[in-house]
Amino acid sequence: MAHLLPSAVPQPGAAGAPLLEVRGLRTDIRLKRSTVHAVDGVDLTVRAGETLGLVGESGCGKTMTALSVIRLLPAGGEVVAGSIRLDGVDVLGLDEAELRQVRGGTVGMIFQDPLTSLNPSMTIGRQISEAVLLHRRVGRAAARRRTVEVLDLVGIAHASRRLHDYPHQFSGGMRQRVMIAIALACEPKLLIADEPTTALDVTIQAQILELIDRLRRDLGMAVVLVTHDLGVIAGRADRVAVMYAGRVVEQATATTLFDHPRHRYTEALFRALPERAVESRDPLYTIPGLPPDLTRTAAECRFAPRCRFAQDDCRSTDPPLVPQPDDSEHACLHPVDAAHRLQVRATSASVVALTANRDVLVTAEHLVKEFPLRRHVFGRTSGTVSAVADVSFEVRRGQTLGLVGESGCGKTTTGRLLVGLDEPTSGAVRVDGWDLATLPRRGRRRVRRDIQLMFQDSFASLDPRMHVGAILREPMVIARLGGRADQQRRVDELLDVVGLPREAARRFPHEFSGGQRQRIGLARALALSPRLVVADEPVSALDVSIQAQILNTMRALQAELGLTYVVISHDLSVIRYLADRIGVMYLGKLVEEGPAHQVYARPLHPYTHGLIATVPMADVHRERAKEPAPLRGELPSAVDPPSGCRFRTRCPLAQQVCAEQEPPLAELVPDGHRVACHFPLGGTGAGPG
Repeated sequence: MAHLLPSAVPQPGAAGAPLLEVRGLRTDIRLKRSTVHAVDGVDLTVRAGETLGLVGESGCGKTMTALSVIRLLPAGGEVVAGSIRLDGVDVLGLDEAELRQVRGGTVGMIFQDPLTSLNPSMTIGRQISEAVLLHRRVGRAAARRRTVEVLDLVGIAHASRRLHDYPHQFSGGMRQRVMIAIALACEPKLLIADEPTTALDVTIQAQILELIDRLRRDLGMAVVLVTHDLGVIAGRADRVAVMYAGRVVEQATATTLFDHPRHRYTEALFRALPERAVESRDPLYTIPGLPPDLTRTAAECRFAPRCRFAQDDCRSTDPPLVPQPDDSEHACLHPVDAAHRLQVRATSASVVALTANRDVLVTAEHLVKEFPLRRHVFGRTSGTVSAVADVSFEVRRGQTLGLVGESGCGKTTTGRLLVGLDEPTSGAVRVDGWDLATLPRRGRRRVRRDIQLMFQDSFASLDPRMHVGAILREPMVIARLGGRADQQRRVDELLDVVGLPREAARRFPHEFSGGQRQRIGLARALALSPRLVVADEPVSALDVSIQAQILNTMRALQAELGLTYVVISHDLSVIRYLADRIGVMYLGKLVEEGPAHQVYARPLHPYTHGLIATVPMADVHRERAKEPAPLRGELPSAVDPPSGCRFRTRCPLAQQVCAEQEPPLAELVPDGHRVACHFPLGGTGAGPG
């Protein structure tokens, strides 16, 4: 692989002409009745070996700016003004044939969703070879060798044997690695990564980001990293451009931006982070309103309608991007005071456990769920998937239990068992002492009304053919609660509760933003006045501002209605803010469970410690000081899990006893903090602590 590495790798910020220079970029998207000014006057510079982070809310123009660089715009999209110079070449002056050489040749692109970006009918070997054959004058044998080479480069084990696999045979993290391999196949000078870690587990996210960072250093590439995750930006970017409403409103080095943001929008993004309210448990700061309609322009600061510091001149002047003495620039008439340093570092998590003496609402007793694997049309069983393996816990009234772990660890299956969507293979779910499995049908239906599920994908879980009003009425119709007038009043109440206008009842799901659809999903879960809501990834992939609104709504409703939550998430920052207790799952097992502040501050299981150490924080100093991701590899197969402790194949403390004996979930300290480990961290195990 030596020929992949340039003889002289440029360093970030090295002298010389920029690799990418964008000036006055304006991109419009023409619709039937209007034109969206998606990018409006953007200036960017990226040098060889440098990582530029583009950050902001959805719809702010990040992705459209990146796609404009390679003129890969959606239907109706067109660059209408400005200049784009890539390695000295005017991109806007290239014809279609020349552009094809730039795309995939000079510039590699990692798209946001690898599953929809990869062709499901083609093997991954063929998809990578296709890029090599298109951009390099080589034969198929050479293209195959190059394919194996880049798969090995991005960390795909047994690369030559996986050439004939299809995308669905890879996990989410492995599909993202395949996308990176395609982007790198022709040794591009610039890599554009559009939300490369959205909705991935923190462990896989860390591995992907480390991979991109290593390849940038080794290959001397420039990287444009598009994301809404401030923690990702803190750990990887050299410079950061904050975008809002199609414009760059602030640009600075990562250290300057995170230590001392100047634009009020940047400051608001930091203030909405969950880690800022862990100790106080105060409501998160939320940015009021929504981004402006980009089909209209006005002579004012575009953030002024949402800014708590806006003054009269903000509503009459469109501020330009002004360079500052520290090599930053911002477009704000009333910036954050120069003496103010925004503190967003993680705190010590000294929250006192809340109301530990409340009575138990839901009990999971030795839950086991196995899914049979079948082959042939006659349905012969060829094995089972051990999704949940002997899991027990309690959920007390008015409290929140957070279930965390990597994808495939059994969190969602456990949630489905709690609400009765799946029947356990063995074990029981008890609500107020009643076993759901042994209740008669009428009693079971009544008890199950008390437990509702908030689905992960709010768009897929809402019927696109039904108005929101009909969606919210449906549970009441099925349960035969009240007449139509009563049900309509309840719909109005639900919309009020989740902060949506009543006229939303007449609109379809596709007419709402992601955050609004999540509110609709929450309203539907509350339609039957449940006592327990199981929320499966309630804020996955949402912007930090929208995430704060949803979390605040959930917390307020819990206090007002006495709700009990089981929140399922791979985002430990969210769980740390919401939960009273945390349960950590690994490959179907509950490996640690206890008060949230204890689990986060003093994890006892090596897996929990690895998850917490991997969480990206919006703190540039801590992120840069981190060691490489402590959790390597992926989950073993749930069809044939490891003997003894299921985590032992990835555990740095594993010894022979871990392979021979399964550790019980035992309470090591008298506050209900339990762990299943032969050698707990700082515990009383016989091995290293």
